[in-house]
Amino acid sequence: MAPLPLQRDVLYGPIKSKRLGLSLGINLLPTTQKVCPFDCVYCHYGRTGIKTISPSGIILPAADLVLKRLEEYLKSDNAFNYITFSGNGEPLLHPDFDYITLEVKRLRDRFRPKTLIALLTNSSIITQDQKIETLKLIDLPIFKLDCGDEETFQIINRPVPEIKLEDIIKGLMEIAREIKLTIQTVFLDGKVKNYTGEIFNHWLSAIIGIKPSFIQIYSVDRPVAEGGIKMLDNRTLLSLAEEIERKTGVKTKAYLP
Repeated sequence: MAPLPLQRDVLYGPIKSKRLGLSLGINLLPTTQKVCPFDCVYCHYGRTGIKTISPSGIILPAADLVLKRLEEYLKSDNAFNYITFSGNGEPLLHPDFDYITLEVKRLRDRFRPKTLIALLTNSSIITQDQKIETLKLIDLPIFKLDCGDEETFQIINRPVPEIKLEDIIKGLMEIAREIKLTIQTVFLDGKVKNYTGEIFNHWLSAIIGIKPSFIQIYSVDRPVAEGGIKMLDNRTLLSLAEEIERKTGVKTKAYLP
């Protein structure tokens, strides 16, 4: 099966999310190709079209357009639980992310005060700018961490050369001292495994150092970018959640297909 098509607009959904209920997505990236500092083997949007840590020269949605479309939607009768920064790659790449987030919160407070704001980020941009004050505006900031060692990081997430896992982990440690952050982890089977042995122990050590408020774990259940990637069965995921919570002291939930 082919990977999922890219989102074709600045807003999409609301979609039914295992973790967020009904989620109205905000896409701050192009609609014709994925733009991201990573090229993860499990991405359901397929391979990264532009792998970069700098959006210079890339045409991104204008902040005013995003906010105009959002305001129109917030005034509608459509129901949803979250407004979620996600989309066709890494949302923090947008140079106006701070301003957009501030205005999204303002619009949310005005029109849908009970709706929450979420962020799905792969944690790559925190090595440049941790954006703490902006992150404090977000009700549920969710940061990716799929492994705890550089070798596995290169195999699974395939980052641009400028990004090192050690810097990401240090950045997450600093952020976790300022805000309640959630870690999301995709556990894989097949030709790439990150849920057993030393690879898993390295991840546990990173989690213990970061001290997040919550951990979300899940596996692949859609077509992915790379062949040979397999989904963990539900029993294994549930067992992992129990083990992680026991060994780290952090509340952990497994999200099943």
